[in-house]
Amino acid sequence: MATPRGETPFPCTYRVRAGWRAVTFVVGMGIAVFMAWSAAFFLDRYPIFGRIVWVPAGVAVIAALAALVEVVDTSITRIVLADDAIELRDIRGRRRLRRRQIARRKVIRGVLVIEPREGTKARSISLVPALMQTDKALEEWIATLPA
Repeated sequence: MATPRGETPFPCTYRVRAGWRAVTFVVGMGIAVFMAWSAAFFLDRYPIFGRIVWVPAGVAVIAALAALVEVVDTSITRIVLADDAIELRDIRGRRRLRRRQIARRKVIRGVLVIEPREGTKARSISLVPALMQTDKALEEWIATLPA
């Protein structure tokens, strides 16, 4: 049964599922700690190699930073649904599409892509519904978009 338009309290905010946030935190922090330890190990253990040791240490530091960025991104990612717009907030900023700007929706390998019409400056929005907390209001809103 469809939710009458006036009953859904907009705006609605959806986050990444708590279980997925926990897994990302544990794995991401584990990778970050291991890579930071690896960088310290390379720099402490092999000082005689001179500059060459900075390559694996640098790779380890970059991997540690990438893991931390993923943890932060997963924890701050939000979908904000309004009656006439959808907005994705993540580490890269905000991407908002109004209904009239949306050309179509499509699913590519489990990722929902909402594309803007030609001629708009808006960027497409990509979400993974399996990782997000959703409800009937979001599902119905997306179902009304052109396929």
